[in-house]
Amino acid sequence: MIIIEVDSPSRDTLEHLAIINEHNPKPVVVFSKDHDSSLIGKAIRSGVSAYVVDGLAHNRVLGILEVAMTRFREYKALKDELNSAKTQLADRKVIEKAKGFLMKQKGMDEDAAFKALRKMAMDKGKSLAEVASSVMAVAELLG
Repeated sequence: MIIIEVDSPSRDTLEHLAIINEHNPKPVVVFSKDHDSSLIGKAIRSGVSAYVVDGLAHNRVLGILEVAMTRFREYKALKDELNSAKTQLADRKVIEKAKGFLMKQKGMDEDAAFKALRKMAMDKGKSLAEVASSVMAVAELLG
């Protein structure tokens, strides 16, 4: 967890937090005296999990850190789920294209094309999406 106490987070601080969030995400809590809503929005978009205005009361710190950690975990889970869904959709699209190519070039029906891709994937020890990508790469090469 990253904890920052500043009067007002600078543009450089927010840029550094965004870079950290992109490469090695961690929960971030900022304690600041600046209550500018546009600055708070920029901080949140930079990966800040909690932005606390007007000081650091010792009896509130533990609760704030726990909330920030929980929000971070939930955000990370949603982000991971979104990335997984995007990957599955992209895989599905390339598999459909490869099936269509095989159906057109080899005169196969959809089921036969899918079975051919699946067999090749099992024979090569690769995923169905990897094999479909390879088929489409060959299709592009052959024009």
